[in-house]
Amino acid sequence: MGDRAGRGGHRSEVGSGQSGAQLLDLIGQGLTPHVVADTCLSRSKANYKIGLSLCEKAGAVVTGTETALFQLVGKAGTDAFKVVSKLVR
Repeated sequence: MGDRAGRGGHRSEVGSGQSGAQLLDLIGQGLTPHVVADTCLSRSKANYKIGLSLCEKAGAVVTGTETALFQLVGKAGTDAFKVVSKLVR
């Protein structure tokens, strides 16, 4: 939102033309895109909320950075899990 930087360094404007088109293209290909909400921004809080809502209604999963990382790791107790766990503390 606004000037808040995303944790991953990559930010996209929620609901913007390019991001929205890419999201719909992925859904049209039968994929389920995941939108990492805390890496997104918009010019206002209202537009941010509307954009995430539109993404979700279109079929995307709205998630957060920490959740996405642990989903990618998959299983607790692994070396990868331990590394990610230290990073998000």
